[in-house]
Amino acid sequence: MFLNPAKLKDEAPKASFILKDREMTVKLGRSFGALLNPEERQTVGFIAPMLTGKSALAQGIYEALGARYNGVAMAMLAVNGINEAALPEKNMLIRHFDMAVHPDEEDNIPAHWQKLDAGLDRPGVDLVEHALLCRDARFSYIFKMNVEDNQNRKADLYCSDAMAARAGFQEFLRSVDLA
Repeated sequence: MFLNPAKLKDEAPKASFILKDREMTVKLGRSFGALLNPEERQTVGFIAPMLTGKSALAQGIYEALGARYNGVAMAMLAVNGINEAALPEKNMLIRHFDMAVHPDEEDNIPAHWQKLDAGLDRPGVDLVEHALLCRDARFSYIFKMNVEDNQNRKADLYCSDAMAARAGFQEFLRSVDLA
């Protein structure tokens, strides 16, 4: 039921989206975020180079889950490799990792890698940028994003056949409106 990002070449995406601007990407994130079930402690991976819309997609996911993704969150992610947004009213945690960040003071395995490996200790969602660096089957969903041309971005969404068959995923596909 979980995906290994290193083996995506053997898989076909379950959905593809052409994103014309940041607003469309945030909307996709909101629609997708509403699909997530924090009780299942799901992990969402991102495989995407710079300037493909990862931050806009993450912003939408945060918003759908009831949190804010702002400049402070982005700075924490860039410096420490992790941003944690606790939502005590929902007893939930959003952890956002950038696996390409390696804080200077850490010589061996960075603390954010250790936190990801330890998993969530309560309901929540893990968002993992540079998921290709994690070569194990831990991901419920993976977005692979690319620049199609000067204006459009493409986001391919991968998940297992079992996840794609779920009623919530099918409803997401029917109801996502990016216009």
